[in-house]
Amino acid sequence: MALLKKIKGSTLLESLIASVLIVVIFLVSSLILNNVINSKINKETRYIDYYITKLEYQYLNQELSPPYERYENDWKLKVVEQVLDDINLKKITITAEHSGRNMTQTKHVYVSK
Repeated sequence: MALLKKIKGSTLLESLIASVLIVVIFLVSSLILNNVINSKINKETRYIDYYITKLEYQYLNQELSPPYERYENDWKLKVVEQVLDDINLKKITITAEHSGRNMTQTKHVYVSK
């Protein structure tokens, strides 16, 4: 009880200012966190990168024959084959386009004939 008697009380104005500062800091930090999370979700391409690598593997092991087209979780996947006669190669282009966002992932694979 002796400790409580030594602490001076604050005025109502000081308490209101401290409360407003706490609310403003909380609001700004929550807006920053929301922005970071939204940008991370919008730029997340790990799933489609895995799927493109899977299609490449399937092509290299003769499990996939171009032309190939498929829709996977709002992504349109296309595999196109182009023969390059002058250097005796085949160029395989794997393209993934997202329908909602303006995102395109492309991978080129060169295979000897």
